[in-house]
Amino acid sequence: MMSELLSTLIMTRLREAADKLVRPKERNGTLDRLTEACNDIANGKARAIIKEGLPDAEVSYRRSPVLIKPPRVEEYVSARRALDVKARRMPSNWTGPTATTIRKDTTLLEYVRVREQEQAALAPGKVSQSVDQTLDSVEDMALRTELRFVLAHARQAEQDLRRLKEGMRRMRPTIDIDSLIAGRGAVEMPKSLEVAAVSGVRALPHEGSEEDFKQALIVVLKLTDPKFLSKFGLEFNAEFGNVVERKTRFELITTNELVALRTIVAKC
Repeated sequence: MMSELLSTLIMTRLREAADKLVRPKERNGTLDRLTEACNDIANGKARAIIKEGLPDAEVSYRRSPVLIKPPRVEEYVSARRALDVKARRMPSNWTGPTATTIRKDTTLLEYVRVREQEQAALAPGKVSQSVDQTLDSVEDMALRTELRFVLAHARQAEQDLRRLKEGMRRMRPTIDIDSLIAGRGAVEMPKSLEVAAVSGVRALPHEGSEEDFKQALIVVLKLTDPKFLSKFGLEFNAEFGNVVERKTRFELITTNELVALRTIVAKC
């Protein structure tokens, strides 16, 4: 099935890169464990493993389907390691990967995200299912693979945008997020919106504090606006809460820095 092809191609590429390393065995071991974790999360086998090996994480596996994400992979790995300890299979081969390792390694993260997108595409009753069926009809394999890759990233961008909008609405309910995303408010906001925003600002000790707040808020909005950042080759990653260069993944604004800025604005 073509919905499985992209992740297979990515894993093949990861294997080829691993074989060129000085210590290919360790890298291939990580890839083996990652693949098995994703497979068991997708087919439902992970639930029994979590229940026995890591019952504290069972709450994350009650929803069906369980989405393939870095934290779920880490929980699965921890459960397998705990089961090895219980069975006295030591040392355990289940040393990773952790969620942090996956997030820091863009190639591993790409694989996990594509697996999640393929999982969503297979969900019954989804519109995405018809989209995948349409892609399956494309005869050119290279083009079909490229289109599926673009589709996977588009779905991820849609999820990121939804999380961003929800987060911004919680932080400032008076801001018209849809207008800002459409480019109609980043610089020029409606007067009523300005009044509403300023009315929620507590008095600060120095003159010009209201204007400072509005400018600081605009900075936060710009740093979390995918369309605005894309003009500069940057990307806001809603999952990690940081701003990175799209191609090199160089981190311009760290998660802690953006959280600190949001906190300061939220307290104004």
